[in-house]
Amino acid sequence: MKTEQMESRQNDIVERLTNGDTDNEDMLEEFYDISVKLNNLTKLTNDNTRDISIKCIIKLVEEGYVKDCIDTDDDTEFKIQDIIHEELNKALNIKESK
Repeated sequence: MKTEQMESRQNDIVERLTNGDTDNEDMLEEFYDISVKLNNLTKLTNDNTRDISIKCIIKLVEEGYVKDCIDTDDDTEFKIQDIIHEELNKALNIKESK
């Protein structure tokens, strides 16, 4: 699979997961496998995984799974974003820059 195809498939998986597709485990495994392959091809950085986590949280807010906390004192949205970012870094063995 080419890089563009893998990225497209990942986007499709995120879309299906946020729309409540019931085959979550298989899709998460496929997402992980694609992520590893893409990381090996593109050498993702901490900044890249942060950008991905931001895209995920935006989509989750748009879909109503996470409440929009912009312009409030509630930092739930950002805590979830940080969790996504940390888990991506762990899965892809990316060290967070200090």
